[in-house]
Amino acid sequence: MINEKAYEELSRNYRFFASWRHFAFAGGVTILAGVVKIAADYEICSPPFTLAAIGGVLAEVALLVIDARARNLTGLAVERGAELERPYVGFFGAAKVDGSWPRHTWAAWSFYVASSLVMIGSVIYCLKCSN
Repeated sequence: MINEKAYEELSRNYRFFASWRHFAFAGGVTILAGVVKIAADYEICSPPFTLAAIGGVLAEVALLVIDARARNLTGLAVERGAELERPYVGFFGAAKVDGSWPRHTWAAWSFYVASSLVMIGSVIYCLKCSN
């Protein structure tokens, strides 16, 4: 028998932290778009672009940390939900992934790392051009 109150609370927590992952990814895309827009409006090694790229890297790292924490919390919610659903398999039991990250985690983290590396590379390029 499923504890209905615990299951409802767990579902709310899962949705809350899953939405944080969504917000972090959307924020990363927005930051990258802002840096690209500044690159299009200014010269590539101008101070506004360099500052935007440095700020973008710091923000992407912060979003990566937020995503990691939210991923851990949603994973805990899935595990606890699967325990509550036993002996049946509901949403949480079907969503449980043993031992490896889901594909969407790899995709999101690849985006964070790739966009950060592009911005770091552009800052290094700007520093070399200014010398």
